[in-house]
Amino acid sequence: MTHFDSYNRFFVDSETQNWVLNDATNEYAPFDYDFEEDILPHIINSFTEERVQAKRKLENIKLFRPGAGIAILFRNFDCTKTDGLDKLCHINGFEYLSGMVFIGCRMGGTIIDTPQHGIVFYDCVFDERFMIDIRDKQEYGGSGIEFDKCVFNDEISFQNISIDASVAINECLFNDHSVWKMEYFANDVRNRPGGTLYTLRVKNCIFKGEVNFYRAHIPERSVFDTLTFYKDINFAEATLGEKITFHNLCFTPLISKTMKNGFKTFIDALTAGGYKKEAKYYETHYGDTEAKKVDKTEYDIAVESGWLNIKQAALFLGVKYSSLLDMRKDDKILGVQRIPFVGEGKNSRYYVPLLQAYKNKDMKKVAELEKEMHQKENEI
Repeated sequence: MTHFDSYNRFFVDSETQNWVLNDATNEYAPFDYDFEEDILPHIINSFTEERVQAKRKLENIKLFRPGAGIAILFRNFDCTKTDGLDKLCHINGFEYLSGMVFIGCRMGGTIIDTPQHGIVFYDCVFDERFMIDIRDKQEYGGSGIEFDKCVFNDEISFQNISIDASVAINECLFNDHSVWKMEYFANDVRNRPGGTLYTLRVKNCIFKGEVNFYRAHIPERSVFDTLTFYKDINFAEATLGEKITFHNLCFTPLISKTMKNGFKTFIDALTAGGYKKEAKYYETHYGDTEAKKVDKTEYDIAVESGWLNIKQAALFLGVKYSSLLDMRKDDKILGVQRIPFVGEGKNSRYYVPLLQAYKNKDMKKVAELEKEMHQKENEI
């Protein structure tokens, strides 16, 4: 199946999109299975010696046993409608349910409790606020919570998971309007002595939305590997366990105050957690170190004059000087100027009103001010 950001407007409606991309009128089957009437008879017939009449054949649903419990697999269902979500939550509350697997499903806004053996989502799309909790926090000790190749278009929250829990997120896309909410994650275990086998493993993901680890506890041996962050992050008052891997993390230019403040909370959390080497590396490569190389008095005079050199422009935009140079190199290859300027090399200059329009993401204004910039250049 082919998935798009729910804010995409290339297709008139979802039915047309499904017909064009997936050769089907409906990409997903509406979820309408009632637990007592449709599923429970199959559980009884499959796992007990009793025999009851099953009125409905299970399609896209598989029952299996992980150990002593009963697990259910759901494939290619639309779980966005209220009635379908109510039925799903009723199944989720089944006393003997030990595991759940979702493959290629579209999920609506709800809370799902993780059974004792765990819960897994493969190739699923989450269009509304979705929360993961743990059914029995005292008895929980399962194989964990996993998201693989999923797309998030809204908030995904783990904040209620305040005990030891294993969470894996791999090859997932968090779109522009998403929020990865990890507030208070595993907060209750931060002061417990000894090690834990539970971890947070996040690999090969893109975060175009917000990321919030406020007062979270990141368990020891967790992994953050090959991640790109585009918007605000928050690691304020977060604590870090030992032997955590931070590898190949990328941050887009810190162009706003909230992005800069959020990045600082990440650096502070690394430093406080004993990861000073990592903190220095990320601060050097993504922090605001270039600002120290710009004379403040000269910078203020330049802003007042309306023209900035490239280092001053980088400071004005809140990006690294090297990042602005890389952008210019790429633009030269592509034959464009994403941030128009005049002059060549070290003698190039940026027009302050145009830079401000670019910071405000007003590209129409940028185009207008480019003409004004060239007129002003000729007047000098």
